[in-house]
Amino acid sequence: MSIRAITRPLKTANITVVSNATSLHVQGDKVTKLSAIPGQEAVNPASISVDLTVQDPQTLPGVLAAAEALELMFNVEDALELGLLLVAMGLENTSSDRISATLDRLTQLISELS
Repeated sequence: MSIRAITRPLKTANITVVSNATSLHVQGDKVTKLSAIPGQEAVNPASISVDLTVQDPQTLPGVLAAAEALELMFNVEDALELGLLLVAMGLENTSSDRISATLDRLTQLISELS
């Protein structure tokens, strides 16, 4: 059984990650999609991860150990680029009907925000 990984570079400006304990500035490096393990899709489904590098890491021990929630805040261009990569990876190997439905939904969401 082979697992397929697709990685795309992601270069962002600073992204602020906020928790109840602290905040960090990170920059996006890459987005990776791992395929599901054949025959074990329910237990090991496909996943998409975003790799981030911490800018000026904090030296206080355990500062994030107390984190209960995290929030990613992107600038508009970074959010658009990440969103496009996530949508493209999420739609890989799907039917044209699914792609069309997703584009229709995107159009609807954009019109709701206008």
